[in-house]
Order: sequence, then structure tokens, then C-alpha cells
Amino acid sequence: MWSTYLSLWTLLNLYATGVDARVPPVSPVTAPASQTTKTIAFSSAVQIEASVAWESKQRASTAALPFPTNIAHIPEYAAVRLLAPAMPAIQQGVEFTDVERLVADVMPPAANTSSVGGEEPPADEEPALRVMIVGDSMTQGQEGDWTWRYRIWQWFKENEIAVRFVGPYKRTIAPPPPHAPEPPPLYGASPPPPGPPDDSGGYAEDMDAEFLTNSNHFSVWGRAAATDKGLIKEVVEQHPADLILLMLGFNDLGWFYSDAHGLVESIETLITNARAANPKLKFAVANVPQRSEMGRDDLVENTRLYNKLLPPLIQKVTSEQSPVFLVELERHYQCRPEGCPAAYDGLHPNGWGDFQIAHAFSETLVNDFKLGSRPLKVPPQHHESVTRKLAIPANFKVFSSPQGVTATWDKSYGAYSYDLRVSVNGGGPGFSGSATQFNRWDSHWPLEGWEYSVSVRARAGEHTQTEYTETLSAIAKPELAPAPCNIHAEATKKGLVVTWDPPTGPYTDSIVEYNILYWEHNPKGPGWIASAAFTESPGVIPDLEPDKEYRIAMLTWNENGEGLPFHVEESVAGKAQPDAVAEMSLRGRVPLFLAAGIGIASGYYIWTPYFEEKEKVKFRAQHEKEDADLGPGVIDVSPAKQPAVTTATAGTVPPAAATIPARPANNAG
Repeated sequence: MWSTYLSLWTLLNLYATGVDARVPPVSPVTAPASQTTKTIAFSSAVQIEASVAWESKQRASTAALPFPTNIAHIPEYAAVRLLAPAMPAIQQGVEFTDVERLVADVMPPAANTSSVGGEEPPADEEPALRVMIVGDSMTQGQEGDWTWRYRIWQWFKENEIAVRFVGPYKRTIAPPPPHAPEPPPLYGASPPPPGPPDDSGGYAEDMDAEFLTNSNHFSVWGRAAATDKGLIKEVVEQHPADLILLMLGFNDLGWFYSDAHGLVESIETLITNARAANPKLKFAVANVPQRSEMGRDDLVENTRLYNKLLPPLIQKVTSEQSPVFLVELERHYQCRPEGCPAAYDGLHPNGWGDFQIAHAFSETLVNDFKLGSRPLKVPPQHHESVTRKLAIPANFKVFSSPQGVTATWDKSYGAYSYDLRVSVNGGGPGFSGSATQFNRWDSHWPLEGWEYSVSVRARAGEHTQTEYTETLSAIAKPELAPAPCNIHAEATKKGLVVTWDPPTGPYTDSIVEYNILYWEHNPKGPGWIASAAFTESPGVIPDLEPDKEYRIAMLTWNENGEGLPFHVEESVAGKAQPDAVAEMSLRGRVPLFLAAGIGIASGYYIWTPYFEEKEKVKFRAQHEKEDADLGPGVIDVSPAKQPAVTTATAGTVPPAAATIPARPANNAG
């Protein structure tokens, strides 16, 4: 299952949009026996690319989870406080099964010489060198970038070399459009296919307009050599080229398409297939740059090994008819595990890095291809020509909505993401980072009546951001469904089986699905959170590691978004279960998790989400504490701390707990 495999090993730390390396580290649920393979088929590479895009989309926007003051005294938020540091949850049990559809999507569009940026020069123009730039996100760029493609175009122009850039794409990748929260795909289902590569984004606003008519390329976010080797022949046939500037490989190693030897084979196959379309094609092939430290020793070593293996490969495949030369990108691009000033996120080039990459290619063009008189000059790091300009978001609005509170603003051109500064009821901003890729923000897990104060700023990488806007406020009026009732989680030899009853009350008439959040138990709190969505009980989650303790929480999605989660005790996968458990009955209005907690019987759960107000105060006074084992701010409900309970047969509910009163209309928690 590709999506499961990738969700376990997405350790690359990208900052904003894209699928190359922008994901915060996670701890694996299970580890594959072998992290890499020597070679990989084209169809498998396409599946990986789609899965990486899907997972990166999930991680691209981190929900803002601000807390009011005295959070330990708000039982509704006990689960939120536990889950917040490890969010977002990554959806499991989804995989792309329609490989033919995926392959069709990655196939570049047919040549269209009548469009802007078309490849055919005017009739009165002298014959030009046809150059195809083949790369990934570092080459395509994001909206508002100059790109190194522009800098190498400037070099051709300065050296008076007539050049025509060719390829199926012309622009950068655009930011995603704003939208309301969307429910995740169901466990066992296929997520929406990523579709054809996007190249609808614009360039830096101060660029030479002439480049916009000569900006064709074959560079795609998230692209690996393992994918392009199956596409290059047709692309060169449709977009004839004399010279290919090739910069691929980071994704192959970073996303476990293959190891260093497998990447060498992919590059060799790509060259062979391109020559099938043009036997006289020339190649300038870049080695792979390192990136800043992120705990991936395998990536560092595989990059070093590949860069040692690449020169012998070039010697092997070069010929007089079709010469292949090395581009020393790693040496010129100032990006190392100990620091990466050339990038905006530890990998992707900023304005200064664009010059460095173009310089590396121009050096090969001068020294080996005898084009031009000197390599491109790289300006100082903080020169005006490489300084990105961003505008503070305009038309900022904050208002009550079915999601609780929503904020919108006009897109800041060239922003990769937006930072949100959010507080509730005058409290602090909390410890969970707040960011979104697009110009909309919705409160996450709000409570009715809370006042959210919000401001936003535009960001383009780690070191470029605007000032914050003014702070505006609105009262939360969520129309979200509560968590399900009577959750029962049973550990099996291979995983978990979770059952529940649908909630009742306001906003439960538009329920879309239920999401089970689960993670490996850690006294310090979850290091990662996985999730699985189902439309009805039971939810079966197989393939968990035996002898590992897992904890779960559940929440409900309706047409407006996801309601508050409900945290349940840990389960032990693969352990035997006793025949009976203790059960309990309490009434009221405040969601709390309650569990029997008898040895390994913690695989059984009965809970009710209600307390009378007078009982709530008494319960807090007697039982609330900061329990390191359960997580900060979580109420201790071990047997010694619980009210008296009745004993019943496993799977039954005492009559007093069988009927749960309707939730008051003004309590959406």
C-alpha cells in the first residue's frame, strides 16, 4: 500500500506548498524491511508521486489550535491539548488503485505552438539553440519566483546566444485556491487523483517580459527521474530539442523511489530514451545537492554515493554524436546539512540560489560545450536583485461561520504560505503552529461562544515574511457534530476494531463520516497521529504492530467540518482480552473520557459525554490533575479515582447510561 508506506517515511521537512521535502518528521508505525530498492518501474514511480502529493497536501496546512487561559480547567479541551502537538493526523488506508488514470495524468500535454510561450520562433528570427530544461520543484518554482531557468535565459541573452526554450510547460506552480475544511477519504478508498501537473502560477513581477514568451520547460513539482524516464521520449518527440539541461534525483532519494544505484539506472534510462527521439541530443546533467539537516542520514549518504557514481555513468554514456557532461551543482549550490543559505526552506532555491544553480550550468556550457565567454556572475547574497518583495495581506476579514470562526484575505502575490496569530478569549497563541497555504483560515475544534482574535501575515520561506495585519475578532458559532457515543475499542492480534453509536442532537443530521485518530502510546504525548475514516461502525484498522500500545480518539465530520475529538484510553494490539469489564454511568453535558482501565482490559471502553454542572465541579476538585502518563491537562480516570460503577457483562451498557440526554443547542462542544 503505497500511501501507507509513504506515510511512515515522510521525514523530509518542507516549509510550504509542494511535494519534495516539506513534511515535518513523523515516527513510523511500522518500518518496511527495506527502505529502498535498486530499481523501480515507471508505473510504480507514478504511484509514489501521486501518494507523495496526497500526503503532502494533508500536511501543507497546520491547523491553528490556540488555547484560552487555564486550559486544564476546560474538560472539553483535554483531548485537544493532548493531540495538538502531533497534528495534523495523516489519513491511512487510502491508496491510488487506478494506475492507468495516474499515468494519463502525468503525460504532458501535446505541443501547442500557438499559445503564449510557444516554441516556434518568428519566421524572421535566426535559428536558435533549442534547450529543454528538465527538473523538479527546484526548477519549476512557485508563483512569484524568478527561477534559475530565468537566470540561465539571461545568461544566454548576455552572451548573445540565440536560444529557444522548449517543453510542455511554461509557468510555475500556483497556490491552491481557498476552500472550507474537507473530510478525508474513507479507509480503503482511493483519494482524489492529483490530476495533471499545475503550471498556472506566474513569475516574479519584475522579470523581463521577453522571457514570458520563451519560458517553456519540462519541470514538475515532486518529479523523480524514475517517472521522467518513462515520459522523456514522447516529450522530446513532441518538443524537439538540441540540448537538455537535466536536474533530477533529489526526490528519487528523498522519497525512497530508489537508492543511489537505482537513481543511476534511472538517469541512464532517461538518457537512452531521450536519444531514441533524437540520437544527436546533448546533455548537461547535474548532480544532486544536499539539503539542511533533518535527521535523514540515509539521504545524506545516498546523495554522496550517487554523486560519486554519476561521473563514471557520464563517461559510460557520452559519445561524440551525443555528448553528456557533468554539472557540479553540489559544489556551487550553497546547501549543506549544517546550513543552506541558498534555499528558502533548506532545499528549494531562493533568489540567490537561483543564480547559483544557473551559474553551475553556465560553467558547464562554457567549459564543455564551448558556449558563451564566461559563466553567469552570482550577486551578493542580499543584493536587491535577489530580495523577494511581499505585500501585507489586504482586505482582511474575520467573521462567525458554521466552522466557528473564519478569516479571509486577498492573496499576497508571491506568498508561499500565511502565518496566523490566533488567540481565544484573550489567551495566548498556544504552542501549535498556525499556517495555511491559501488565503483562508477556519477555526479548528472551536467551542460555542469563544471569541477568536486573528491576524495574518504573508510568508515566502523561512526568512521572508511581512508584518502582521491588524487583529480582528469574532465569536465562534460552530455548527459541528459532537463525537460519537459509546466508543468501544477492541485490540485484536493484528490491529483494532472500534465500534460506536452515532451522536444525537443539533448538527447531527448532516454527518458525513467518523474519523478514528490513533497513535503509539508515549508518556510524553503522541509523536505522530494516524487516522482512519469510516461512514459507520465498526471501524477495522488492521496491520498494526503487535505488542505495541495504541491510543485512540474519535471525532465526527458533518457538512461544515470536524467536531471536537474525544480521547479514549490506550489499546494493546495483539493481546488477549478478558471476558468482562467494569462499566460506568454518568450524566451531564461536558465531554470526558471514562475507561475501566483494568490491566489489559483497557481495550474495552464505555463513555458518556455528559455531567451535571454540580457534579462537574465536584469531579474537577477531586480528580483533575496534570498526569504525565495521560498527557498534560488530561483528567485522571484510573479506577482508584473514579466514582462507583456497576459491573456488567462485556459489551452491555447499564440502563442508566443507555439513554443520553440531547445536547443543548448552544453547546457545540
